[in-house]
Amino acid sequence: MRFKEAFMVTRHKFFSSKHLKTALLCLCALTLSLHGKDYTLDKSSKISFEITKYAILSIDGLFREFSGRLELDESGKITALQIQALSASVSTGKAKRDKFAREKFLNAAQHKFVALSFTSYTPTRSKGGKQEGKLIAKLTLQGKSKNIEFQSRLDTSQATPKLTLTGKFNSEDFGVQSSFARSNEVHLILETKWLAQ
Repeated sequence: MRFKEAFMVTRHKFFSSKHLKTALLCLCALTLSLHGKDYTLDKSSKISFEITKYAILSIDGLFREFSGRLELDESGKITALQIQALSASVSTGKAKRDKFAREKFLNAAQHKFVALSFTSYTPTRSKGGKQEGKLIAKLTLQGKSKNIEFQSRLDTSQATPKLTLTGKFNSEDFGVQSSFARSNEVHLILETKWLAQ
């Protein structure tokens, strides 16, 4: 009985030392497969907008300070997206217009960020690491939130994925009134690059 017990203990130790590492590696691989890859927004990205003025002119602006997170599953499909832009960092190239945008359009004193958060994503075409689709995201502006539809182009053929989003919204939905000079339709253009975490 002593020999048999010693043999069983030795066999158990051999199994544990041989297979424990493999089991842990498999568990890690399964976790990555389930949760995909996480990325942070690169500072070279561009978060911009366009507003029509007098029906023929375009006011272009952007946010200079922002942050974000992107998650892709194992197939490259978008499963999570969050972007925040600092309201006070808005820039249109003219100081007087920037002041108006911060105080009236964004109400930066009370609402520090303009935020975009993922709701759903539907790919429509995919080829060679490049994917087009429709992305729905919740836009939060002046404390009000509304889902916005974006056309998306995702390029995962390189180590740093690129995601371009184009969409539009009605500023009156967020409590910002239009005027004779300025349209209430605002176009959002996000040209983003992402770094692996």
